[in-house]
Amino acid sequence: MRLFGTFSKIEITAFDQKGSFSPLVDILGGLYQNVTPGDLALAAVCGDNLISVKKIEPTAEDGDKLIKDVKAEVGVSKPIDDTVRAAIHLSGILQSAPVTFDFNGAKVEVTSSDNPQDVVVRWWEAMEENRCLYEAKVAAEDAARINELDAAQKIIDKTPLELKDAEGWQNVVDLTKGSLLGIALIDFTERWAKLIQHETKVTGQPLSQVAEKAANLADGEGVFGAHYADAAFLLVRGGWVYEKQLCAWCNERSGLTQKNDSSYGVEPPERESVGKKKDTANCLKLNS
Repeated sequence: MRLFGTFSKIEITAFDQKGSFSPLVDILGGLYQNVTPGDLALAAVCGDNLISVKKIEPTAEDGDKLIKDVKAEVGVSKPIDDTVRAAIHLSGILQSAPVTFDFNGAKVEVTSSDNPQDVVVRWWEAMEENRCLYEAKVAAEDAARINELDAAQKIIDKTPLELKDAEGWQNVVDLTKGSLLGIALIDFTERWAKLIQHETKVTGQPLSQVAEKAANLADGEGVFGAHYADAAFLLVRGGWVYEKQLCAWCNERSGLTQKNDSSYGVEPPERESVGKKKDTANCLKLNS
């Protein structure tokens, strides 16, 4: 009895043969005492187990078979050897129906005639196949990411930063580059802005539709991409051409608008006072 504690759930697919559910209930009733038939399904909650049965229409190839297959979910922290023995034993009880169990992502089908050691070997082979598939998937994703970043770099290299106030931007750069973190932030900010410029012109989409993707491509090392506000602050202070759209996008992402938060500036500063303290209240706040 306790052998079936290996499984947290057992799902049986049975053929809707005339009178078939009476012997099936007898079979399950031999395992657990509280199994009762239902109209479309029957289920039994037995300790840690849930047994459910669903009906399907048989075909000519199925003949008089009672059960098509059984799927079993393995409980937490159960050994593979116990799982294999439980699956083989369950198949024997259910008229040698094939039992499929999923152990750590590797699915194996067994019948009552299987040798437990052979099944364990098949499980290890399935695990190895999964590992190879996963490594291939990761390699493909890495290659695609490298291609994306290479394409983005080509765009960055040929795209000038569009500014309303070149002097204001240089002041921002000079004030920010006093540390390694500041230098890296300036680099990300310029890359981000150039990609946004390119995407808005090529795709015709507004800044709000391309900013997040552009940040992901601009930040190949994954350092600044999630911290838009720092870069947005620099761009707004430095007189970038899309400063108003950038303010609106950042404020919308933060749930802040001119109506409900006057301290979070929606409008960029006046250009003639860039770098001066008096217009700071009208800029995006630095949000780390």
